[in-house]
Amino acid sequence: MEKYERGAGEARAPFIFHGTIPPTMGFFSSTPKRISKEEWEKIRLSLYGKLDEKERIELEKFFRADLSEKGIEDGITRPEFEAGMSWLRANTTKHVFESSDLEQIAKYFEEHLQD
Repeated sequence: MEKYERGAGEARAPFIFHGTIPPTMGFFSSTPKRISKEEWEKIRLSLYGKLDEKERIELEKFFRADLSEKGIEDGITRPEFEAGMSWLRANTTKHVFESSDLEQIAKYFEEHLQD
């Protein structure tokens, strides 16, 4: 590839990063808010007195796949959380949570999913 020297008065070309346009910077990105592993720990601590140990373990199992994703998919997004909560509310006989537990879970997750 030839190196081009820009002459006086020539406009600078758009940024090129190894032949591609660079990824957007943080606040320009459309990446959805995610609950990170650190935020998950804060949620677990907040739920400590509200859910018993069995319920906390089941909640962690329920969202484990979302928390264990690698790279930019790491963490729990709002759509993932809402899909999980919809399933929990629709399938009350398939888990240990009461409706009051689900409301507590939703409350603490919402605090961390706000933009």
